[in-house]
Amino acid sequence: MNNTESLEKSLERILREGESSLRESIYSKSLYAYDGAFPRYINQSKKVLVIGREAYGDYSYYRQNNLDEQCVSINDCHLAEYNNNRLFIGGREASFTENCLTSRSVKYHARIIALAYAIITGDWSISAKEIKNIANSIGRPEGISFAYANFSKLLNTTDVFSISESENANRIRFWAVLDNNLHILQREIELLDPDVIITQAFIEMCGKINYNCFNNLGKTDRSNLDKRGRNAIKTMYYPAIEYTLFLSSGKTVPILDVPHFSGIQSQAAWKNLWSSLKRYFECMT
Repeated sequence: MNNTESLEKSLERILREGESSLRESIYSKSLYAYDGAFPRYINQSKKVLVIGREAYGDYSYYRQNNLDEQCVSINDCHLAEYNNNRLFIGGREASFTENCLTSRSVKYHARIIALAYAIITGDWSISAKEIKNIANSIGRPEGISFAYANFSKLLNTTDVFSISESENANRIRFWAVLDNNLHILQREIELLDPDVIITQAFIEMCGKINYNCFNNLGKTDRSNLDKRGRNAIKTMYYPAIEYTLFLSSGKTVPILDVPHFSGIQSQAAWKNLWSSLKRYFECMT
Protein backbone atom coordinates (compact mmCIF):
# COMPACT_ATOMS: atom_id res chain seq x y z
CA MET A 1 0.00 0.00 0.00
CA ASN A 2 1.47 3.39 -1.02
CA ASN A 3 1.29 6.59 1.04
CA THR A 4 -1.77 7.89 -0.80
CA GLU A 5 -3.72 4.66 -0.26
CA SER A 6 -2.69 4.59 3.38
CA LEU A 7 -3.92 8.15 3.86
CA GLU A 8 -7.26 7.35 2.20
CA LYS A 9 -7.80 4.25 4.36
CA SER A 10 -6.94 6.11 7.56
CA LEU A 11 -9.29 8.97 6.68
CA GLU A 12 -12.08 6.56 5.85
CA ARG A 13 -11.77 4.86 9.25
CA ILE A 14 -12.13 8.19 11.03
CA LEU A 15 -15.06 9.28 8.89
CA ARG A 16 -16.84 5.96 9.41
CA GLU A 17 -16.78 6.63 13.15
CA GLY A 18 -18.64 9.86 12.54
CA GLU A 19 -21.23 8.16 10.38
CA SER A 20 -21.78 5.38 12.94
CA SER A 21 -22.52 7.98 15.60
CA LEU A 22 -24.78 9.88 13.23
CA ARG A 23 -26.92 6.76 12.70
CA GLU A 24 -27.70 6.70 16.43
CA SER A 25 -28.82 10.34 16.52
CA ILE A 26 -31.84 12.45 15.61
CA TYR A 27 -30.26 12.83 12.16
CA SER A 28 -30.15 9.05 11.61
CA LYS A 29 -31.78 9.36 8.17
CA SER A 30 -29.48 12.10 6.95
CA LEU A 31 -26.93 11.56 4.22
CA TYR A 32 -23.32 11.65 5.37
CA ALA A 33 -20.45 13.44 3.63
CA TYR A 34 -17.06 11.79 3.22
CA ASP A 35 -14.23 14.15 2.30
CA GLY A 36 -10.44 14.24 2.30
CA ALA A 37 -7.78 14.86 -0.34
CA PHE A 38 -7.61 14.78 -4.10
CA PRO A 39 -5.07 12.38 -5.69
CA ARG A 40 -1.41 13.44 -5.43
CA TYR A 41 -2.10 15.76 -2.49
CA ILE A 42 0.91 14.47 -0.58
CA ASN A 43 3.17 15.19 -3.58
CA GLN A 44 2.52 18.94 -3.59
CA SER A 45 5.21 21.47 -2.69
CA LYS A 46 2.65 23.07 -0.37
CA LYS A 47 -0.18 20.98 1.03
CA VAL A 48 -3.29 23.17 1.07
CA LEU A 49 -6.39 22.25 3.08
CA VAL A 50 -9.67 24.12 2.55
CA ILE A 51 -12.28 23.71 5.28
CA GLY A 52 -15.98 24.36 4.70
CA ARG A 53 -19.00 24.21 6.98
CA GLU A 54 -20.97 21.33 5.50
CA ALA A 55 -21.59 19.83 2.07
CA TYR A 56 -24.29 21.58 0.07
CA GLY A 57 -25.42 22.08 -3.50
CA ASP A 58 -23.97 19.91 -6.25
CA TYR A 59 -22.69 17.22 -3.92
CA SER A 60 -26.06 17.03 -2.18
CA TYR A 61 -27.65 16.49 -5.58
CA TYR A 62 -25.14 13.78 -6.43
CA ARG A 63 -25.61 11.86 -3.18
CA GLN A 64 -29.39 11.98 -3.36
CA ASN A 65 -29.21 10.37 -6.77
CA ASN A 66 -26.56 7.79 -5.86
CA LEU A 67 -27.88 6.35 -2.62
CA ASP A 68 -26.54 2.87 -3.31
CA GLU A 69 -22.91 4.00 -3.40
CA GLN A 70 -21.18 3.43 -0.07
CA CYS A 71 -18.61 5.88 1.31
CA VAL A 72 -18.59 8.01 -1.82
CA SER A 73 -16.38 11.00 -1.12
CA ILE A 74 -17.33 14.59 -1.72
CA ASN A 75 -13.90 14.93 -3.30
CA ASP A 76 -14.44 11.96 -5.61
CA CYS A 77 -17.56 13.69 -6.87
CA HIS A 78 -15.86 17.06 -7.25
CA LEU A 79 -12.81 15.59 -8.95
CA ALA A 80 -14.97 14.01 -11.66
CA GLU A 81 -16.82 17.31 -12.10
CA TYR A 82 -13.68 19.43 -12.17
CA ASN A 83 -11.82 17.18 -14.59
CA ASN A 84 -14.80 17.15 -16.96
CA ASN A 85 -15.75 20.81 -16.53
CA ARG A 86 -19.30 19.76 -15.60
CA LEU A 87 -20.68 20.91 -12.27
CA PHE A 88 -24.20 20.18 -11.11
CA ILE A 89 -25.78 23.00 -9.15
CA GLY A 90 -29.20 22.03 -7.81
CA GLY A 91 -29.50 19.45 -10.55
CA ARG A 92 -28.64 21.92 -13.30
CA GLU A 93 -25.41 21.55 -15.21
CA ALA A 94 -22.91 24.40 -15.11
CA SER A 95 -19.31 24.90 -16.20
CA PHE A 96 -16.32 27.17 -15.70
CA THR A 97 -16.32 30.20 -18.00
CA GLU A 98 -14.46 33.49 -18.20
CA ASN A 99 -16.91 34.81 -15.62
CA CYS A 100 -16.46 31.87 -13.25
CA LEU A 101 -14.81 33.84 -10.44
CA THR A 102 -17.90 36.02 -10.10
CA SER A 103 -20.58 33.70 -11.50
CA ARG A 104 -23.27 32.92 -8.95
CA SER A 105 -23.37 29.25 -9.88
CA VAL A 106 -19.71 28.21 -9.88
CA LYS A 107 -17.72 30.92 -8.10
CA TYR A 108 -17.34 28.88 -4.88
CA HIS A 109 -15.50 26.12 -6.73
CA ALA A 110 -13.62 28.46 -9.07
CA ARG A 111 -12.29 30.56 -6.20
CA ILE A 112 -11.09 27.53 -4.26
CA ILE A 113 -9.29 26.17 -7.33
CA ALA A 114 -7.72 29.54 -8.13
CA LEU A 115 -6.50 30.05 -4.56
CA ALA A 116 -5.10 26.52 -4.19
CA TYR A 117 -3.28 26.92 -7.50
CA ALA A 118 -1.79 30.28 -6.52
CA ILE A 119 -0.61 29.07 -3.10
CA ILE A 120 0.98 25.91 -4.51
CA THR A 121 2.62 27.40 -7.60
CA GLY A 122 3.25 30.96 -6.43
CA ASP A 123 1.56 32.23 -9.60
CA TRP A 124 -0.97 34.88 -8.55
CA SER A 125 -1.55 36.14 -12.09
CA ILE A 126 -4.13 33.44 -12.81
CA SER A 127 -7.15 34.60 -14.79
CA ALA A 128 -10.68 33.21 -14.79
CA LYS A 129 -10.27 31.73 -18.25
CA GLU A 130 -7.51 29.46 -16.93
CA ILE A 131 -9.70 27.82 -14.25
CA LYS A 132 -11.09 25.24 -16.65
CA ASN A 133 -7.62 23.92 -17.58
CA ILE A 134 -6.45 23.90 -13.97
CA ALA A 135 -9.59 22.05 -12.86
CA ASN A 136 -9.06 19.53 -15.64
CA SER A 137 -5.54 18.79 -14.34
CA ILE A 138 -6.38 18.41 -10.61
CA GLY A 139 -5.10 15.13 -9.22
CA ARG A 140 -3.05 14.36 -12.32
CA PRO A 141 0.77 14.23 -12.52
CA GLU A 142 0.98 17.53 -14.39
CA GLY A 143 -1.59 19.32 -12.22
CA ILE A 144 -2.15 20.51 -8.69
CA SER A 145 -3.94 18.82 -5.83
CA PHE A 146 -5.34 19.92 -2.49
CA ALA A 147 -7.53 18.69 0.34
CA TYR A 148 -11.10 19.72 1.08
CA ALA A 149 -12.92 18.91 4.31
CA ASN A 150 -16.14 20.03 5.96
CA PHE A 151 -16.56 20.70 9.66
CA SER A 152 -20.04 19.14 9.70
CA LYS A 153 -20.33 15.81 7.92
CA LEU A 154 -24.11 16.17 7.74
CA LEU A 155 -25.14 16.50 4.12
CA ASN A 156 -27.25 19.63 3.74
CA THR A 157 -30.15 18.72 1.46
CA THR A 158 -32.25 21.68 2.60
CA ASP A 159 -32.56 24.96 0.75
CA VAL A 160 -30.90 26.71 3.70
CA PHE A 161 -27.23 27.59 3.46
CA SER A 162 -26.79 30.54 5.83
CA ILE A 163 -25.61 29.99 9.40
CA SER A 164 -28.00 32.74 10.45
CA GLU A 165 -30.93 30.51 9.55
CA SER A 166 -32.17 28.49 12.53
CA GLU A 167 -32.32 25.07 10.86
CA ASN A 168 -28.79 25.25 9.57
CA ALA A 169 -27.55 26.66 12.88
CA ASN A 170 -29.16 23.71 14.66
CA ARG A 171 -27.44 21.27 12.31
CA ILE A 172 -24.08 22.92 12.89
CA ARG A 173 -24.60 22.93 16.67
CA PHE A 174 -25.62 19.26 16.59
CA TRP A 175 -22.42 18.32 14.80
CA ALA A 176 -20.34 20.44 17.18
CA VAL A 177 -21.72 18.44 20.11
CA LEU A 178 -21.10 15.14 18.33
CA ASP A 179 -17.63 16.17 17.21
CA ASN A 180 -16.75 17.29 20.72
CA ASN A 181 -16.48 13.60 21.59
CA LEU A 182 -15.14 12.25 18.28
CA HIS A 183 -12.83 15.07 17.10
CA ILE A 184 -13.34 14.01 13.48
CA LEU A 185 -12.06 17.20 11.86
CA GLN A 186 -9.15 17.50 14.26
CA ARG A 187 -8.00 13.97 13.45
CA GLU A 188 -8.47 14.61 9.72
CA ILE A 189 -6.19 17.62 9.95
CA GLU A 190 -3.52 15.64 11.78
CA LEU A 191 -3.57 12.98 9.05
CA LEU A 192 -3.60 15.47 6.18
CA ASP A 193 -0.69 17.38 7.76
CA PRO A 194 -1.33 20.55 5.72
CA ASP A 195 1.12 23.41 5.29
CA VAL A 196 -1.69 25.97 4.93
CA ILE A 197 -5.33 25.91 6.00
CA ILE A 198 -7.94 28.18 4.42
CA THR A 199 -11.26 28.58 6.25
CA GLN A 200 -14.21 30.72 5.19
CA ALA A 201 -15.77 32.58 8.11
CA PHE A 202 -15.39 29.25 9.89
CA ILE A 203 -13.63 30.28 13.09
CA GLU A 204 -16.08 33.16 13.28
CA MET A 205 -18.92 30.61 12.98
CA CYS A 206 -17.42 28.45 15.74
CA GLY A 207 -17.46 31.51 17.97
CA LYS A 208 -21.17 31.98 17.29
CA ILE A 209 -21.96 28.47 18.48
CA ASN A 210 -19.48 28.71 21.37
CA TYR A 211 -17.31 25.88 20.07
CA ASN A 212 -13.61 25.66 19.25
CA CYS A 213 -13.09 22.64 17.02
CA PHE A 214 -9.33 23.04 17.32
CA ASN A 215 -9.16 22.60 21.09
CA ASN A 216 -7.74 19.10 20.90
CA LEU A 217 -5.09 20.00 18.36
CA GLY A 218 -3.50 22.66 20.48
CA LYS A 219 -3.67 26.35 21.11
CA THR A 220 -5.07 28.58 18.39
CA ASP A 221 -3.64 32.09 18.56
CA ARG A 222 -5.31 35.06 16.93
CA SER A 223 -2.61 37.24 15.40
CA ASN A 224 -4.82 40.28 14.97
CA LEU A 225 -8.17 41.55 16.19
CA ASP A 226 -11.45 39.64 16.22
CA LYS A 227 -14.40 40.44 13.99
CA ARG A 228 -15.71 43.18 16.28
CA GLY A 229 -12.61 45.18 15.49
CA ARG A 230 -12.26 44.35 11.82
CA ASN A 231 -13.05 47.88 10.72
CA ALA A 232 -10.10 49.11 12.77
CA ILE A 233 -7.65 46.45 11.59
CA LYS A 234 -4.72 48.10 9.84
CA THR A 235 -2.81 45.04 8.68
CA MET A 236 -1.68 44.52 5.12
CA TYR A 237 -3.56 41.23 4.99
CA TYR A 238 -7.11 42.43 5.70
CA PRO A 239 -9.70 40.91 5.20
CA ALA A 240 -7.80 37.66 5.91
CA ILE A 241 -7.44 36.95 9.64
CA GLU A 242 -4.47 34.79 10.54
CA TYR A 243 -4.35 32.13 13.26
CA THR A 244 -1.60 29.70 14.15
CA LEU A 245 -2.46 26.06 14.69
CA PHE A 246 -0.11 23.81 16.67
CA LEU A 247 -0.32 20.18 15.56
CA SER A 248 0.53 17.36 17.94
CA SER A 249 3.61 16.63 15.83
CA GLY A 250 5.00 20.01 16.82
CA LYS A 251 4.35 21.51 13.40
CA THR A 252 2.81 24.98 13.24
CA VAL A 253 0.30 25.67 10.49
CA PRO A 254 -1.12 29.07 9.48
CA ILE A 255 -4.91 29.24 9.29
CA LEU A 256 -6.33 32.07 7.21
CA ASP A 257 -9.98 32.71 7.99
CA VAL A 258 -11.45 34.70 5.11
CA PRO A 259 -14.97 35.77 4.12
CA HIS A 260 -17.02 32.89 2.74
CA PHE A 261 -16.37 32.53 -0.98
CA SER A 262 -20.08 32.31 -1.79
CA GLY A 263 -20.80 35.48 0.15
CA ILE A 264 -18.31 37.72 -1.68
CA GLN A 265 -20.61 39.32 -4.20
CA SER A 266 -18.69 42.08 -5.95
CA GLN A 267 -15.68 41.89 -8.22
CA ALA A 268 -14.00 44.59 -6.13
CA ALA A 269 -14.44 42.63 -2.89
CA TRP A 270 -12.96 39.50 -4.45
CA LYS A 271 -10.00 41.43 -5.87
CA ASN A 272 -9.42 42.98 -2.44
CA LEU A 273 -9.27 39.55 -0.78
CA TRP A 274 -7.11 38.16 -3.58
CA SER A 275 -4.55 40.97 -3.29
CA SER A 276 -4.49 40.58 0.50
CA LEU A 277 -3.76 36.88 0.25
CA LYS A 278 -1.16 37.50 -2.45
CA ARG A 279 0.68 39.94 -0.16
CA TYR A 280 0.48 37.49 2.73
CA PHE A 281 2.00 34.57 0.83
CA GLU A 282 4.62 36.74 -0.85
CA CYS A 283 5.77 37.78 2.61
CA MET A 284 5.94 34.15 3.70
CA THR A 285 8.33 33.09 0.92
